This record gives sequence, C-alpha cells and structure tokens, in this order.
Amino acid sequence: MDQHSKPVLMRVDHILVLIIRGISYAAAASLIIIMLIAFFNVLGEKLAKLNIPFVGGIPMAMALIQYFHIPVVFLAAGFVTLDRGHTHIDMLSSHFHEGVQKFFITLGHLLGAGISFFISYRAFFVLMVRFYKSHSLITTMANAWPKWPFAFIHGLGFFILGISFIWAIVRLFWLSDTDHGDISPMESRCVED
Repeated sequence: MDQHSKPVLMRVDHILVLIIRGISYAAAASLIIIMLIAFFNVLGEKLAKLNIPFVGGIPMAMALIQYFHIPVVFLAAGFVTLDRGHTHIDMLSSHFHEGVQKFFITLGHLLGAGISFFISYRAFFVLMVRFYKSHSLITTMANAWPKWPFAFIHGLGFFILGISFIWAIVRLFWLSDTDHGDISPMESRCVED
C-alpha cells in the first residue's frame, strides 16, 4: 500500500467510526426507554394495588421491552466489532504465531460478514414480502403496535455488523493500531489508570 492511500483509509475509518458510534447511541437510547418502561410499569402496578383510581401498569409493557431490545443488540453490535470486541478467544489465539492469528481473525471476520449480510438480506426480503402480501407493515398485537421498525432495525443492524467485519479486516492489514486508537474506550481507560 502506498503512502497516499493510507490517509484516505484513515479518513474513511474516522467517518465510519463516527457513523457507527452515532448509531450505537440509538441503541443506548433504546436501553433508556427499556428502563423507563420497566420503571413506570412497576410503579403503576404498585400504585394500582393501593386502589388509586386511573392508575395501572403499562399495557404491553413486556412486549415493548422485548421489541426495544432489538435496537440495543443489533445497533450496537457493529460498534463492538470495530471496538475490538472479543469475537475470538484471546487465551487460545495468543499462543499462535502472528500470521496464524491474522489468518484466523480474517477467516472469522469473513464468515461473520457473510452470515451478517445473509441475515440482513433475509430480514429485508421477509419485510418486503410481508409488505407486498398485506399492503401494510403493521402486524397487530393488543394495540396494533407496528413491528416493521424493529424488523427494519434487525436487518440494518446485521448490515452494519457485516460492514464492521469487513472494515475490521481493512484495519487489521492496512491500518496500524495507532491509526484508529480513538475507537477503543477500554484501552483509553486502561491507559488512564
């Protein structure tokens, strides 16, 4: 790789990290929503037991909590991959030669990307088939809660995870650790201690 393309890769890396980090903030917002739903549901149930009128738990609270777990898991997975999340076993792989380690990391990332892109494709395919069959993306539950945003987030999350796996390979071979050190909050916390 020549010296002119490395700054371009560093800029692409920085932009990709910003985008995926921003998307992971949506996952954090979903986690806050889960916490608020659970808190107000329990509070409402406890107040209802005290016979306070017009007070009760949140209808569909459990279903809402289950659906808001989808963005928590699938929108944050890409950031974890770029943050050098453990997708391999360090205790075992650290005993191998560096070339063997890179081979298995690359193989794991390629398999992860392939699986992620396939699941993303299937999620979007199923979403579109259901849309064309019913002419609506609302699947009714107790209160006709729309499921399609969560199905879309599921597909988007796996697509982002696939991109993260591919970009992790680019980082492994063409960018050194110092070129993208700003991504890992765990490493920066260890340095500060």
